[in-house]
Amino acid sequence: MHTHNGDSTKATNEKALNYLARKPLLNMDMLEGIRRGEAELLQVSELGVLLFHTACKTYMISTDREETAALMIASIPAADLIVAHQDFYVPQVRHKFTLSKMITVHQAAYPHGEPFPEPELPFAILPLDERHLDFVHHHYSHPAEKDYLLERLRSGVMLGAFTEGRLAGFIGMHTEGTIGMLEVLPEFRRRGIAEALEIRMINRCLAQGFTPFAQVAPDNTASLTLQRKLRFTLSEETVLWFY
Repeated sequence: MHTHNGDSTKATNEKALNYLARKPLLNMDMLEGIRRGEAELLQVSELGVLLFHTACKTYMISTDREETAALMIASIPAADLIVAHQDFYVPQVRHKFTLSKMITVHQAAYPHGEPFPEPELPFAILPLDERHLDFVHHHYSHPAEKDYLLERLRSGVMLGAFTEGRLAGFIGMHTEGTIGMLEVLPEFRRRGIAEALEIRMINRCLAQGFTPFAQVAPDNTASLTLQRKLRFTLSEETVLWFY
């Protein structure tokens, strides 16, 4: 089913939100994509949702039905990124698309709505810009294209913690809306910098009317611990990124 203008688009949005809200934590990236106006709804029914996230150029699928999953996958012409919210149709995704790499993550969401009190800090948290590209590229522990990091810096979604005149760590928001890219240099760890950076990002998201959410690899113990400390709820199920 395709969206039409006006009332029809609104009805389709509502139908998609209703389906995804059955498992809001698992589907948080899709829900927020629709709420932030960054989702092109391609197939929507009581059985599932297929959307194209326009900001991160990613197809996202959520359905519990094999036939629905097959129809959705068949309708995608070609893709560089696909996010699957269930694992039973992974073989079909792998068979159709030459996406050799896969990342598994838990969704983590801050559902409380009220901002954190900002702690008194012995360091400054300031916006980062393109002047910090080499630093971010060098210290970010995940493989990322320089062009992607430059775009994130230019879009104003990266923050840095400065202490003693030095950049000690940073955090950002990915194109799909997740809080991430959190790094603290080894010599500045155990000073509360990671927590302070994430609190600032949570409050920024809330001020924009967004639900703060993140995606965390199951083996990233430090991040899982931090999310729990900051009262994030974590999905039991995992989401799969193919790229």
